[in-house]
Amino acid sequence: MDRARHRFAIVEGTQLHWAELGERSGAPPVLLVHGLYDSHRTWKRVARLLATDRLVLMPDLPGHGLGTAPMRATPSTGTGGSWPVCWLPSGSGRST
Repeated sequence: MDRARHRFAIVEGTQLHWAELGERSGAPPVLLVHGLYDSHRTWKRVARLLATDRLVLMPDLPGHGLGTAPMRATPSTGTGGSWPVCWLPSGSGRST
C-alpha cells in the first residue's frame, strides 16, 4: 500500500497502528478490520477501491501487524475491548 499513511497511538501502554487511504469527504469513512493472525494488509485491494471518494481506516488488532501486544489485557486493548474508539478522532488516543 504505497499511498497509505501509517499512524500510531499509545493507548494504556499499547502501541496501536492503523493505515489510512483516501481523504475525508462528505462520504462516511470506512473501517476495515482484519481477522486473527493477519494485519491491515488484508485490505490492500479493497481499500484502494473504496478510497476513491472517502477515508478508509485499516487498524491492526493489538498484537498484530505493526502494533504491539498489550502487556496485560485492559478494557481498551483486551480481546473484546473498545480499542477502536481510543484512536478514532473523537477518542482519547494520542496520535504520533
